[in-house]
Amino acid sequence: MLGFAAGTPVAGRYLLVERLAASPGAQIWSAFDDVLGRPVAVKFFPSAAGDEHSLIALRARARAAARVSHPHLVGVLDVGEAFSGDGAPTPFVVLSLIEGELLGDRLTGETLTPAEAAQIGGQIGQAITALHHRGLTHGEVDAGNVVLTATGAVLLGVVGSAQLGWHTEAASEFDDVNALGILVESCVREVPAPLAAVCARAGRVGESAADLAAAFAALTTSPALVVRPRYAPNRRRVGLAAVGLAGAVVAAGVGGVTAGALPSLLPVGSEPIETAGNTPGSTPRSSARSEAPTGVESPRPSTSAAPTTPGVSTTGPGGSPTPTTSTITDPAAVKTALGALRDSVTAGRSLGEITADLAQKLDAQVGDMLIDVQLGKRITGKLQAFRNRVALAERTNDITSVRATALRAAADDVEKADKPG
Repeated sequence: MLGFAAGTPVAGRYLLVERLAASPGAQIWSAFDDVLGRPVAVKFFPSAAGDEHSLIALRARARAAARVSHPHLVGVLDVGEAFSGDGAPTPFVVLSLIEGELLGDRLTGETLTPAEAAQIGGQIGQAITALHHRGLTHGEVDAGNVVLTATGAVLLGVVGSAQLGWHTEAASEFDDVNALGILVESCVREVPAPLAAVCARAGRVGESAADLAAAFAALTTSPALVVRPRYAPNRRRVGLAAVGLAGAVVAAGVGGVTAGALPSLLPVGSEPIETAGNTPGSTPRSSARSEAPTGVESPRPSTSAAPTTPGVSTTGPGGSPTPTTSTITDPAAVKTALGALRDSVTAGRSLGEITADLAQKLDAQVGDMLIDVQLGKRITGKLQAFRNRVALAERTNDITSVRATALRAAADDVEKADKPG
């Protein structure tokens, strides 16, 4: 189990919001990219932690997949390592957060029309073609890796153990094409002859994904046909707007995101589903009810007579707020200085100048200070606690004197930025 929780900052920019799916080999979280101000999905690979061969393969796959851009294929945005609860660097990839409904969930309650199935076949076939043109294969083309969105079907799972060959041999292009035919057949209760003929072609050696995509597209009765999710995008429990709201709440300093706070921030009426790619061994979670919720739950009002803002007095002259000495003069400058401090910790860990356990603790302290800054709080006490830990670690040889000096200098920069004007 990874030692991450809602509200945890990863790599200095991704604020975790909610865990969407988990398996022995991976965990997927919705998150908010604090640098670019957008919701994303972060997929962790704890099974690859400490395994240099697996790590190299993961980075290579992520970089190759990131070069493939297609409207019906989930995007790969970043790759890196984060410190988990036990101090080990855990590799992760960042993916586009896809808004919609898993095809597997749709098929548990109903089937599609032949035209709808053909349209999905054409779109997913195009996504597979884009991968094949880059010399990549998928290996898990199934209903659990397809999301129905407002603009069409999107193929997930472009980075996972199946693509990396950790447990099985890598899939071939024929495997992907054959799986596409099986997928389309599974969408329809009674397969008409024209559709059955195209699906049969998928099982022939030498049939390309591009040819199959074109054949499926030709069976679509209306070019404007879109198999839409059964519920409105803004009513999904995990969606772009909802995750963006949760991330914005943290970034604006309104309050920390915790598991208990999420129900008041996100729409209700359904359990979260995975929207960033299934992992082997994981089971997608379906909606708690088939009918879409009627609206978004509003955040519960505060029971206090008047809202207060951290670091601001509400009893100033003329009724206007009067800043107190706890207010940060320039939060952006403090966040920048803290980012440099965190980068120094990461560099020290990478160079072997800081032990893994100490690096994890120092990184957590910096993350805690970043959250306080976002809440408008001064961090003088926590910054001194950071210095004290560095001094103690230097005496126990958990950090080199060179790195300790660098961290103290970076901490001094944070203190200068944190001083009230």
